[in-house]
Amino acid sequence: INPPSRTLRGMHILAVDDQRDLRDVLVALLEQQGAEVVGCASAREAFALLARGESFDAAVFDVTMPVEDGFTLVGRVRAREARELADRLPVVALTAHTAHDIRDLCKEAGFDGYLPKPVVPRQLFETLRRLAGGG
Repeated sequence: INPPSRTLRGMHILAVDDQRDLRDVLVALLEQQGAEVVGCASAREAFALLARGESFDAAVFDVTMPVEDGFTLVGRVRAREARELADRLPVVALTAHTAHDIRDLCKEAGFDGYLPKPVVPRQLFETLRRLAGGG
């Protein structure tokens, strides 16, 4: 068995998904690639971390969550960045939506990337590296 590659070594990533099993898989996949990952169960929990000044190289938000969805969360993040003149956090949308315009909707909402569920690990790693400036 080959050892896991470390394509995300040194990256600090925020992973937000309300479904615990999916979040756990996402966190494990990213950690296997060498990333330090913080998993959040809700948009509110994630925004509170960011508002306290926690810094991340990139983030992955599930689009469909109860109470506050990924679209709302990314909007709040972008508004805070503009207000505080903060660096832009690269954010990837994860969604099971299959609408033909979902990629455009994600871009308009402020996401930097979009990946359909179920996630293809290699696509996820490559997207995060590209968006965070690592390749």
